[in-house]
This record gives sequence, structure tokens and C-alpha cells, in this order.
Amino acid sequence: MEGLIWPAQNLSAPAQRFSDLYLRSVPLPHLADNLAGAVAALAEGGDRKDPADTIRGLELGPGWQGVPSGRSDALKNVDVGDPRSAQFLTGYARVKMEQGCWSDAVRALGKARRMAPNEAWIHNTYGYLHLFQEMRPAAGKAFRRAQHLDPRGKQGRAGLRAMEAMKFSFPAERHAIGPLRRARRVADERLNLVFFFAGPWRAPSHGLDLRTLMGPVFDLARRHCPGARIILLTDETTELSGDLPIDRIIRQPLDLRFGIYERMRAQHDYLCSSARDADTAFLDLDVVLNRDLRPIFENEFDIALTYRRWPYPQHPFNAGVIFARRGAQAAAFFEAALACYRSIIRPRRGRNREHGDLREWWGDQLALGALIDWRFFAANGPNAISVNGATVGFFPCRSHNFTPLGEVDLDPDRLSEVFLLHFKGDSRPLLPRFLKACAPNT
Repeated sequence: MEGLIWPAQNLSAPAQRFSDLYLRSVPLPHLADNLAGAVAALAEGGDRKDPADTIRGLELGPGWQGVPSGRSDALKNVDVGDPRSAQFLTGYARVKMEQGCWSDAVRALGKARRMAPNEAWIHNTYGYLHLFQEMRPAAGKAFRRAQHLDPRGKQGRAGLRAMEAMKFSFPAERHAIGPLRRARRVADERLNLVFFFAGPWRAPSHGLDLRTLMGPVFDLARRHCPGARIILLTDETTELSGDLPIDRIIRQPLDLRFGIYERMRAQHDYLCSSARDADTAFLDLDVVLNRDLRPIFENEFDIALTYRRWPYPQHPFNAGVIFARRGAQAAAFFEAALACYRSIIRPRRGRNREHGDLREWWGDQLALGALIDWRFFAANGPNAISVNGATVGFFPCRSHNFTPLGEVDLDPDRLSEVFLLHFKGDSRPLLPRFLKACAPNT
């Protein structure tokens, strides 16, 4: 297959098995990029749980035996004569960008560009590196260069669209707080796990009816968080089984054409109601608990978001997992997020060239990015930030909102520190298998 980093004959048996899984779970247009990141993560080693770190511990094959594990000087051992090296270095840079190690990413991309100065994907990665560092003129120059080198492809275009989206500014009072502080553990350890589902509304589900998985998802949540209340937010018409292991169903009028916007509105309404009687974890129905969530609330915050860097500069926060402390500040934050959401969609009449109707998809994450402010987060995150008086904390997706890329990511040893697994997008087919493996009778 064109674009693979290693030839099939260079793969060891375990790496070949992983490759077969990976090819079935990753969209074909992104194979080269994703496999580059995976190879780089393997070379880097260490104990990180980055999304790209899916083949750590497998053999690379004879082409990369000299790359040391878990050391920042790994670049010194890259064979500049190997035609795969520029792609390897670009993947390495993307992993370092995800980790926030900007100097390592700069060095890797510098070497890659010297090896292959006219490759669009290298300039495209440079653009994202500059964008993450808030060097927007340099980012625009790199994206335009990538677009020039790849006039019929996609290199550079998504980055330029991200820059356009990130021009939006929403007024709010913001100041840096510093690292999250530990909160005093209170005697009342109640916790509400608030799921959202209203359907059908368009979302990539790979043919899975999530309603058939509700019971196992809720059972697993109750097993990991004994004593927590499970609440489902839904609309007035969605049909649900009468024997769901759930404590409460909250129904309200929702416009199912705009599921993502309505989800945020339903969460805000919950926070303003008497149902909000405990600390809350807002979860999508494809989010599965892997540990008790109460230790998360030992940190001092009003709202906590999960963040990722690569490859989403305009969507750094995934809204499928949000932690909300009991109190008025959480509701006020959601009210501001909804106001920001409406401000984003108003001039565009709700539509966006890249994602279609922002009320249906992606708009909530754009709103969170604008409310926190991309520049402010780049300068101060992942330390805590105050937004209109609410303390906002940040946890990495790799531990608090982890998306597996293949069955190899479901190894229990790899998940020991992961609180939540999010089976979104192309990982959705793995959800039934994971739930079956976690069932008490298996």
C-alpha cells in the first residue's frame, strides 16, 4: 500500500499483526501520517500513553534497530540515507508536539526538511508546529508552501482553515492560575455520571445502534464507581428500554437536527436544575469507565476539560468528557460556552466549509476553544486558567479520555492508568468487543 513507512517484508510477526489491525481501523487517506506517528512513538518508548503510542514494545524490524528507547537524543541515530527517514522524523516531531516538547519537534522537522525540502507534508507539519506555538504568520507561510507543493491534495488546506477559525475572539475575563491544586477531600463522595443520548442524529456510528450497548456501558460504570448515580439526558421521543440499570432519565425538548448544540444546552440545563446535587462527569454514550472517577475530583477546579494537541489546533478540547464541580461556577461556565457557541454560528448561519453545520458537529469544541482562548491556552495550558471567575482545569486525553486505535490498545497493562476510554470515530467498532471482554461472565 502506497505511503507505508516500512515495507511488509521488514515487519516482525507481532508488528505485522498490529499493522493488519491498524489498516482496518484507520482511514486510508491518513495511513502515512498515522503510521509515521506510530513508528515515532515506538522509537521514543517510555511510559507515555499518547494516542500515537500504539505499537510501543513491538519490534521495528532491521531498519530501525539503532534507535534508542525513551531518550531525547534518538534523532542522532536516524540513518539519513534511508528514504524513510524524513517521514520517520516528521512522525517523531508530531509525537513530540503532542507531548509539548517543542525543541525536539523543531530539531526533527529541521532534519526532515533538509532531507526532503520539497515534501508538502513536512511543510504542513511545520505549519501546525508554528500554530501550536502561536506563531501564526510563520504557520500561514508553511501551510501555503504545503498547498503550493500539493495543489491537488489536502496538504496545507486544513491548517489554513484552522487558522481562519481561530481568528474568532470571544470576550471573557481570563487569567492564569498555575498547576491544579489538590482540594480537600470531603466526606460526601457522591458522584453523578451524566450520559447524553438522543437519536437518531447524524454521527459516525459504523452501523452500531448505541442503544443496544447502553446496559453494558452503565453496568461497567456502576462497577467502577459504586454508589454513583447514573443519569441519562435525552429528548422527549427517543425510545429507551425499561430495564436499563439507571437511576434517572431527564427528558426535555431537543432539536435532533442539531445534536451537538442541543447536548451542550441539555448539560447546561441540568447544571441549573435540582438534579445537580453532586460533582458530575458529563459523558458521551461511547465513553466507558476504566477506573473510579472520584480521584479526579480531589483536584481543585470548577470545570475540567480534556485536551489533545496533534492534530487539532482549533479543537484542543474534546467535549465528550467534561468534569463539573457542584456549584454555581460550573453552570456559569456552560452559560458562557453556549453564548460563545451562538456567536460562532451566527455570522456563518451555522455552517462551516470543513465540518458542515456547526450545531450538528464540531461547534461545541470550537466554542470551548474560543472561550478558553487558543492563544491563552497555548501560553498557559495545561495549567489551570480562570475564565470569568471559574477555575478551569485540564487533563490529557491520553489518561482521561483515551481513544484506542486498535485492539493492541485494549491490553489491560496499557490501560492501568486510564480513567476513561472514548470509542469515537473509527474506534467505534472496538466498543462491543471491549464491553464483552469486561463482562463479569467472561
